Amino acid sequence: MQPPHPQVTVVVIGHDDAAHVTDAVRSALGQGPAVREVVAVDDCSTDGSGDLLDRLAEGEPRLRVIRLP
Repeated sequence: MQPPHPQVTVVVIGHDDAAHVTDAVRSALGQGPAVREVVAVDDCSTDGSGDLLDRLAEGEPRLRVIRLP
């Protein structure tokens, strides 16, 4: 019996980085089956980053968004 393939969690952290956060999350998710989940942490952004992440998460079950107060 072969051992299961290793899986990882990728954490993407951002603050006011709406210009790049979508690409960063998509890149992490695109790394294949080794990526079990992506946790995107929005650190009190005021540029809409958190809203972008929330919209991405609606269609991606492996993406979890944490919005810091």
